[in-house]
Amino acid sequence: MNIDSVLLDLEVIRQLNENDKLSVITLIGSTRLAVDSCKYTSAFTRYYYNYNRETTITYLENLTGTIEKTAEFLINGDHSEECETIYAALINALKGLENLKITYISDSIIVAKLTLLINKFKAVAKKVDNCLTNCANYINDCESSSSSKDSTINNED
Repeated sequence: MNIDSVLLDLEVIRQLNENDKLSVITLIGSTRLAVDSCKYTSAFTRYYYNYNRETTITYLENLTGTIEKTAEFLINGDHSEECETIYAALINALKGLENLKITYISDSIIVAKLTLLINKFKAVAKKVDNCLTNCANYINDCESSSSSKDSTINNED
């Protein structure tokens, strides 16, 4: 499970502006996302390289599954720094997905699928945020407990 590839995809999604599209680029040994900015040649390029919204949605659905598994791994393994990183990336990527919904506003099926993906992103972000909050509370409790013991010891002297 490579968190860097997940973070890279989330960063690409974050970069989407209104009317931009995502392209799924297949290279030897890897598949990546790329932003296809709104240009005059965009339709031709997308047709020529066979970039289409169905392939993109399928890629995003698979990515969402990977994100869910990665988040579970990080939460269960108590990797708080990585949790913070993936949480920030998820929150930032939500704006890009919202912009993609605007791009495809006339395609109700794609908009519905994007809405489901957005909801899944939010659910994972909430789980990660809860983990971070619980971790921070635990640290604060430990520090408070330690401070109380120190002051009790000092008072006994």
